Amino acid sequence: MTRRFAFILLAAAAMSFLIGRTLANFTNTRTVEGEVTAGFWDVEPEDCSHGYWKNHLDRWPSPYEPDDLFSVYFADAFPGMTLLDVLEAQGGHLDALGRESVAAVLNAADPDVEYAFTEEEVKAMFDTVFPGADGDYDTMKDQLEAENQKDCPL
Repeated sequence: MTRRFAFILLAAAAMSFLIGRTLANFTNTRTVEGEVTAGFWDVEPEDCSHGYWKNHLDRWPSPYEPDDLFSVYFADAFPGMTLLDVLEAQGGHLDALGRESVAAVLNAADPDVEYAFTEEEVKAMFDTVFPGADGDYDTMKDQLEAENQKDCPL
């Protein structure tokens, strides 16, 4: 009887936790143009980091390939380097912005990822700050990194 009671308590605690997490993401009502509508789920975007894309080459969305030159899609900040080379580049400032930009464009292109920016917006963001100063690179990198660090659905 004691084992059964302990199991029931454990199961009840697990269910309570799961239900609480699920309900925390549900909003009972939404007002649209002054009218209250039915409830809806408040879903956060899900994105994948540069580390994910570096280690899952088979998941890259079309038209992107690891051996495509970076300069095909972005300003030529990394002459002769491929998208994968840029993902693997070490260092900060421009290198870090390059890594996050590649991850961002892959997130934007993947139909299974809800991303904050379109592919074109990511490319324009990079091209707007390059060439530029380290502070500009870091600011843009931080913005993309924040988006790329959300939970990956893949």
